[in-house]
Amino acid sequence: MTRISLTLLIAGIVVSSHAARVNLFEENTYECADGTPIAMIDINGLDHTKPHVVMRELTHKVGGHFSQQTFEAEKRKLQDLDLFTDITVTCEPFSESINDMLGAPDEPVPEPVAVAQTEEPSPYTDTLSSFVTQLTSNTDALSSVFSTLSTESDSLSAFVARFPASTDELSSIVSQLSSNTDSLAALISRLSSDIGTLSAVASSPATSSKIAEKKVVQNASGTSYLSAAHSLNAVKLVYHVKEIFRWIPSPAGKKTDRDGFMIGLALANLNILGEDIRAEVQYRTSVDPFFDNNEYAFYASSPYFLGLPVGWSFEFLRTNSWDDIRGFRDASWLVSLDVNWKLIPHFSILGKTAYRYLEGGPEHLPEFGLGVAVDFRDSEIDTRKGIYFESMVSHMGFREMNDEHYTEFLEDARAYYSFGPFVTGAMALVRLRPGHVRFYDYFYHGGANTFRGHESSSKRLGEHEALVNLEERFVLLERRSASLWGINFFYGLQLVAGLDGSLLWNKGTPGWKNYEGAVYGGVHLVIPALDRIRFEVGYSPDHGEPVFHIGLFEKTTSARWRSR
Repeated sequence: MTRISLTLLIAGIVVSSHAARVNLFEENTYECADGTPIAMIDINGLDHTKPHVVMRELTHKVGGHFSQQTFEAEKRKLQDLDLFTDITVTCEPFSESINDMLGAPDEPVPEPVAVAQTEEPSPYTDTLSSFVTQLTSNTDALSSVFSTLSTESDSLSAFVARFPASTDELSSIVSQLSSNTDSLAALISRLSSDIGTLSAVASSPATSSKIAEKKVVQNASGTSYLSAAHSLNAVKLVYHVKEIFRWIPSPAGKKTDRDGFMIGLALANLNILGEDIRAEVQYRTSVDPFFDNNEYAFYASSPYFLGLPVGWSFEFLRTNSWDDIRGFRDASWLVSLDVNWKLIPHFSILGKTAYRYLEGGPEHLPEFGLGVAVDFRDSEIDTRKGIYFESMVSHMGFREMNDEHYTEFLEDARAYYSFGPFVTGAMALVRLRPGHVRFYDYFYHGGANTFRGHESSSKRLGEHEALVNLEERFVLLERRSASLWGINFFYGLQLVAGLDGSLLWNKGTPGWKNYEGAVYGGVHLVIPALDRIRFEVGYSPDHGEPVFHIGLFEKTTSARWRSR
């Protein structure tokens, strides 16, 4: 009696799993619940992007459990790539054989066999009969399974845990297995030594109706397979993405505090070779006066290099324009490379090198820099929560080669916090340049990218600078995906208000005479590629009149531009 009951316990697992399969597919719900085991991860919607570009940003792993909070963090990371307009996830049914659970070799293709069946059996008795028949026809199969389970407690736990624990049958099985004082080895011995008992169960009218003849297949190494039982509470986690249109021929509009509005043409590819490499060629000219300030540019960047977490940004820039702020013609060539090596999570080593050729001036101006960054932001684009801190030391020029040579100490700190639709941000940028700084590298403040209290002018120049900002955003419209003439994009809308602070000085310690403050407010339109378009009105008590500004990108980004 004991042998029969134990045999029925094992067979009950198959019946319970089959019942769970029926219920799971009848419900046909693909919503993901916290704690759901993950048996497989798939990505749907990748036409031009290679799967590893997405996979390397994911935290969920096969064998782990789904978490909605983890997915939200993954979604922010994927939005950071600026490759997708929409990102969702579903949990789809997934079945897995016992051999997969136990890590058995691939099952050979069995030879065709004839099936004799006079009537349609119950799905439950067919599954049970098939399973028991395999056990009775080859004891090596049974021994192989229970040998693995008995020698590795983890395998046994995984085996039991993968069946749907919500059914009464499995609850009874687990309860009886847990309270059984006999060892697993004794169970194997009893099941293996009494083939007659198993045969009786298999041939009983209560459990079988003309059992289909099936063979237990063995591979070259002699491993037996039990393919009737499956794990059904684990799911296939499917990420659904919609790609942004990658080729963007467009106007190359730009707004700088120095040159004002510039127009031109650009051709950008947001995802070269599907490897998340962005490249863009541009030509720009000034609007007022036309063709007086010209700029030719090539940009390329990626967060990875040869599969390594080494972000890089390359820039080639040819400028031929009159700088009315500093009062000279800027005829220069610039080649620069910035790298960001994510050594460990949240910590990066930064490096930069640049070469600038300035016609009619000191000519050769090399630059080298090294720094570190700590980044706990949830996203680099449209940050909602977290902190960022960067410290870098750079050196410009050589004493022997030209009369400009200085060391720059840069400190950049940012902090963000969200409460409902409100996002609070505080930022500070400080750059000190001890050494010999020539007028063509002086800092200036004024405009959408620096200080919104007034426009830029030659009255506000300095060798050293400090910019502080406190901004409150209200998310009026969360990011939404859209499509126009087959072009996928996204958009969002935010109301903003904030305070700007500015310090510019040359030598010594700055005082209140070097400080300016302003308030501002406006609307930000969140879009692909440019991050956002900023429509803002600023007011400084020192100047007494409001000023309207239009800016691109985050101010924390554009304030770092060489030509801002």
